Amino acid sequence: TSVELLSALAGVDLGRLAPDLTLPLVGTNDSRVDLSHVERPRFVEALERLAERLLERRGPGGGPYLALCTVPPVGQVPFHFSEDSVLRVREAINPALRRTVKKLRVPVVELVTGFDVRWLRPGEAHLTEEGYREMALLAARQLGPWLLLLTPPIGKREADR
Repeated sequence: TSVELLSALAGVDLGRLAPDLTLPLVGTNDSRVDLSHVERPRFVEALERLAERLLERRGPGGGPYLALCTVPPVGQVPFHFSEDSVLRVREAINPALRRTVKKLRVPVVELVTGFDVRWLRPGEAHLTEEGYREMALLAARQLGPWLLLLTPPIGKREADR
């Protein structure tokens, strides 16, 4: 969940990891109906704190960079995801994600459109290997124009020095 991810990053030295771009997919597990369920206000707070944490090293050149993903449609998985989960993703979580990207002025990767439920493992909310590959391609197509605007280009900063 967003809350668990934020907690897990508490002791991580992001400066040592030095990612050029972080593209978290957060919110699917927040929509669960079991004990992992996270209410919308708590999700929004955790999402904003997570984004701020990932951007805290932002320098005058702009990096590191962050883009957020909308949550792709979830299917019903007994004991974990129900019709309520489907509604929460569509009516609460994704709208909160879209408001957050506007507030933080970071790009959004729309995984709602273009997502194919055949990318999910049968009876699960997890992606197949092909699903991860296709989702990465979907993200790359959407972020491509934005990535071209970055100066210096991601991956070139150290090589050019």
